[in-house]
Amino acid sequence: MKNTSSILFIALLLLSAYSFGSSDSTSVKNADLKIKTIIIDGNKKTKAKIIKQYMAIDTGEVFDSTKVRLAQEKLDETGLFSHVKIHTILHPNKVMLLVVVREKMPYSISSIGGVIYNRKYGEPTDRIWLQGYGAITNKNFRGMHEQLRVSLSLWSIRYLGLSWFKPFINTPYFMRLSTKIGSYPQTTAPWHMSFYNASSISGGRKLGQYSEVASTISGTYKNYTWKGGDGDLYVNGILRKEPPSSADHLRPLMVRDEDWIVTINDTTYEWDGYVTWKIKNYEDPFTEAFFSLVWSTDKRDNDYNPTKGYTFGMHGYTNALWPYEDIYGDKQIYFQINNEFRFYHRGFWKNNIMAYRARSSIKPYGKGNVYSGMYMGNERTLRGFASGEIGSSRFNHRLLFSYEYRFPIYTLPAMRFPWLAWYDNSLNNFIIKVDGGLFFDCGYVWEDLENFIHPSNGHKGGAGAGFGLRFVLPSLKQVVSADFSWPIHPRENIKNNWPIMYLYLDLPF
Repeated sequence: MKNTSSILFIALLLLSAYSFGSSDSTSVKNADLKIKTIIIDGNKKTKAKIIKQYMAIDTGEVFDSTKVRLAQEKLDETGLFSHVKIHTILHPNKVMLLVVVREKMPYSISSIGGVIYNRKYGEPTDRIWLQGYGAITNKNFRGMHEQLRVSLSLWSIRYLGLSWFKPFINTPYFMRLSTKIGSYPQTTAPWHMSFYNASSISGGRKLGQYSEVASTISGTYKNYTWKGGDGDLYVNGILRKEPPSSADHLRPLMVRDEDWIVTINDTTYEWDGYVTWKIKNYEDPFTEAFFSLVWSTDKRDNDYNPTKGYTFGMHGYTNALWPYEDIYGDKQIYFQINNEFRFYHRGFWKNNIMAYRARSSIKPYGKGNVYSGMYMGNERTLRGFASGEIGSSRFNHRLLFSYEYRFPIYTLPAMRFPWLAWYDNSLNNFIIKVDGGLFFDCGYVWEDLENFIHPSNGHKGGAGAGFGLRFVLPSLKQVVSADFSWPIHPRENIKNNWPIMYLYLDLPF
């Protein structure tokens, strides 16, 4: 009934306008012609004051049809509405603006996925190990074009995150608050459990149409724990020596590194296999505070299934605000720079896409701490390997490269959901496109920046390849991806012929 009344009201206004004329398509500016009334219709969630702020037009102003046209374009660019139309109704010596909008669905699902591993910590598992995660975002929180995002992870890795984003309307500035709490088992060494809590505040501004810059201050509390050991030191499964009485204050060596050296009671041991120091009860709680700067540029044709263009991001951060302090009281200060470049262009045939991604993580100052090493292995870094399977706590630098060739397979017949179309018109013609992809990932991690060319033993590399299916949902601007990847290098990591399967929302890049 409310919609019917609104339609009748709009119709009467438009009919009355014809007796005085309409300036929807005519450029009009008259100092004696002022805006008397602004009526907004169709906004169920968005506050009228937010719409007026984006329009930058108010009652009492001199009517300018060019300014009205720009206001309509500005409302359309917000992404809040599937339809925007500003009707101009002229009366003698006054003007009425009728703003008709149709809102989009404010909720979006993102970062949903799961990983099925047949290897854990780089070794075969006796049972399937699962990870599952996801996020939901309200893009029009409180009806003020703010964004509230809730993220959640279940099974082996568990966390709950909350973030709030606020744009300052009609300015290039924005701010963001976020917090996350969770626990997870170490993927690079079999610790009992790790607990963490991280919070941050950031502010930034847009630079032109495609770029933005932001700075962030964040604090992190972590507590690494290990329980169940007997206090003995084993080398390759052989008991070597009782640990010193201060063992409870030393970090257990749960590593998979070659040529590791350790000294106990003035006796030095050197080997290239497993080291297990079974400390009975061990905890390492610590806090760190970071300052970071981020630059991003995005010139892709779209952000959910790009076919051309590029995006570039640079993230530099340091823990100098509050560094990690080791067991000897030394502060482990470091500075790290992360870069990422993505590029897309047409493939060999029509509707085929070639996609590239290159990333680097470099520590030009400091070497970080035992928990800030470089690793590879998951759907976001190196497919075909268990999480953190390649890397070490002593590695400080990383290079990654990925390539995908994407091609269409089949488009399902359009489906209609009229019972939902009233809320979001995109569901009135729902299409699912099935695409395929062949991909190759490779990466390299090493210890010292100056030893990149001749790294001796302080480096590791890996490569994986496979195929994937992409279920593209243009109406929702989402992609569901399923990847099957095999490791192809190094050979010692290939322990069976089963691939690792990844299932997640969004493209890998």
